[in-house]
Amino acid sequence: MKDSELTRRVVGILTQTYEWRRLLREDPDRTDLGTEGAVADLIYDMVPTRFEFDEDATPAEVAQAMGDQIYPAIREIAGTFAAVFAELAEVHDRDDPETTTTDVLQQLAVRADDLDN
Repeated sequence: MKDSELTRRVVGILTQTYEWRRLLREDPDRTDLGTEGAVADLIYDMVPTRFEFDEDATPAEVAQAMGDQIYPAIREIAGTFAAVFAELAEVHDRDDPETTTTDVLQQLAVRADDLDN
């Protein structure tokens, strides 16, 4: 997949996620939002579904071969999400210097324990 297509898909996922969040804040009981799909499709399109390994490979060697073949796609997906986020953060910080992205991230980290409840 080309970098431009991956970036467009990541932007689409982030945009859709933000819209779902807005709609759920308006009506927490909504059930009509298809919240799966785009992320799973992206991973399916990027991650190999066929793996190469020696016929006589041990289970550990098969696992290592699969990891080696999956890792580049996961790294590329995560890197693109991070790059898009960084660009968004720069715009946010420029337009709202009183509440920086770092402040927001620190607040999210503090509230992370609430996610387990």
